[in-house]
Amino acid sequence: VHVGRALAAGRSFSDVGRALGISRQAAHRRFRDLAPARRRDPLVATDAARRVVRLAQAEALAAGASPGSEHVLLGILRTDCEAARALRFDGVTPERARACVQSHGVRTPDGELSHAREAGHSSSLPRILKQAARVALRRGDRELDPDSLLLAAVADPDGGARRTLTALSVEPESLRLRRGTAQRSAVINA
Repeated sequence: VHVGRALAAGRSFSDVGRALGISRQAAHRRFRDLAPARRRDPLVATDAARRVVRLAQAEALAAGASPGSEHVLLGILRTDCEAARALRFDGVTPERARACVQSHGVRTPDGELSHAREAGHSSSLPRILKQAARVALRRGDRELDPDSLLLAAVADPDGGARRTLTALSVEPESLRLRRGTAQRSAVINA
């Protein structure tokens, strides 16, 4: 009874095994029938989200850099999704954004322009994809869409998308609020 309650409360088989003085495997073998059924609906990326990621990778490759949040922003702008239309409404075009991304470099002491993430350095794309998945799951979505990618790109610590939007006179926080509000109202109205 206690094991069933513990598993229902979210305790792991490791916790149960530790409390009983047995291994996790032994606890699982002995009490697996008491575990609540875990129903995990898979999160599926939409075709539009997959296209955004491919375009972001292409933008980064063309720039000679590893994919970052600014490349995800450029990938979104090159599609016709709702997020891209909202950005275009705010005056953010692919051409203007690309020009800003190219000018984001930092001058080194010898006067050369270097980018924060050059080819061969760590990409923030996996981190952005994980954050976008969290955003989608938090909203109760079963699909990862460009809106989730946009919110994750703007919030990413690498700051590329945020710097680009700020340079184009779009306040990233207001964009996050508008996209989040639109998404919440869509969930409520559904």
